[in-house]
Formats: sequence, C-alpha cells, structure tokens
Amino acid sequence: MEVKTCIDSPSIGDEIKEIIGGLSDIENYVLSLQLDYKDTNTLFYLKHLQLIEFRKDMLHIAQEKNCHVFISYENIVEYAVINAEDVINLGVI
Repeated sequence: MEVKTCIDSPSIGDEIKEIIGGLSDIENYVLSLQLDYKDTNTLFYLKHLQLIEFRKDMLHIAQEKNCHVFISYENIVEYAVINAEDVINLGVI
C-alpha cells in the first residue's frame, strides 16, 4: 500500500503517512474517517487498500478490485488510524 501527499495537501496527510509507515503490520489496522454527514465512522481496512492519496482538493482512496473513493476535506471532521481489534471491541463495525 502506498500513501502519497502533494505540496498543497493538508498537513494531516504527512502525519498519517508517517503513522502508517511506522506500523509493523498494516494488516491489523484501519483508517477511520468521521464524515460530517454520517452518524458512524467510515472504515477502510489498510490490508485492502492500494493507495491513500492526499491531493490538494480531496482525499483519494483506492481499494482492491479497482474501487476508488474521493472525499472532500470539507466533509471529514476526524481522521484516525486504529487497531482493527479495537474497532471490533468498540462495536463500530
């Protein structure tokens, strides 16, 4: 999996890139996004992702089987990298 940032992207991209790069086993982690128009967090299992790209104007996430998600930064109120086991324990799946 690759995490990309561009010069004009929000600084959170560099922080998340560093956090994910420091994980010993991405198989056990999720990227959790709280979107301002949803009641529950949107979870992306890192083991299924090919790319997280912090562009200038939006977040691009590419998953297996040629699935692509594009989210405007304006709609994201919280970012989290969480151990998938903790997500299950919290009952947020």
